[in-house]
Amino acid sequence: MKTNCGRQLPRSWLPATKHDLDQLEQKIMLTQAEAAAQIRSLTAQIAKIGTETSKTLQKVTDLEAVITAGGNVSPEVEAALADAKTQAQATDDLVPDDTTPPTPPT
Repeated sequence: MKTNCGRQLPRSWLPATKHDLDQLEQKIMLTQAEAAAQIRSLTAQIAKIGTETSKTLQKVTDLEAVITAGGNVSPEVEAALADAKTQAQATDDLVPDDTTPPTPPT
């Protein structure tokens, strides 16, 4: 497009065409698709962390039961168990407990 004085206007000064808008929409949709993929990946990673944490907590509980059932244990075993329990609690404390009541079905 030319001005009254014959100079060419830069493309960025002109109104957007339908083609321009279509291209912009495609870029936005690709960005949303990428975001959705990243969210799905993050959700899978969080689920994996939850599973691993549950298994670790169960191992600590099982170890505590074995030690308790066994009776006489060395101070080293007691200290190792205490350290494991402390670490398990620290890991549990990293994620706040969900206190929201479940939504009743409608």
